[in-house]
Amino acid sequence: MSLAQIFNPNALFQGDQSRIIRHFHFTTWPDFGVPDPPQTLVKFVRAFRDRILPDNKPIVVHCSAGVGRSGTFIALDHILQKIQKHDYVDIFSIVYEMRKERVWMVQNEQQYICIHQCLMCVLDGNEDMDPLRQEVHDNQGYEDDEGIAESGI
Repeated sequence: MSLAQIFNPNALFQGDQSRIIRHFHFTTWPDFGVPDPPQTLVKFVRAFRDRILPDNKPIVVHCSAGVGRSGTFIALDHILQKIQKHDYVDIFSIVYEMRKERVWMVQNEQQYICIHQCLMCVLDGNEDMDPLRQEVHDNQGYEDDEGIAESGI
């Protein structure tokens, strides 16, 4: 996968009780932003869901503030589960209900649009496609090289 995913099962013990802790970390998702392309988020949510048993609770999802990326992840996970049982999904209502529990879940318009894009990837059947991405690096310290050519360097 092009996303950085850490799947790390660890056992946690308290007395004679034990619990398996699984940690998933999406390191390339920028704060206040969205993964690019959206298929990477779909893959990440599916990888998470494939490794979680139905009785594995509690599930903790958290980003830096616990609202933007966390809300986007939770909304998409909820949607992917819902479309398996229903032929409709109301993204606005899902986000609205989440925000009644915690404000700013899905923090900005870009994240809200990303949820729609992820759903469209799934519905269009191209969630496994990995579109070619051109890496662009803007070097702020680099200026036009005309000065170099004029100086003879």
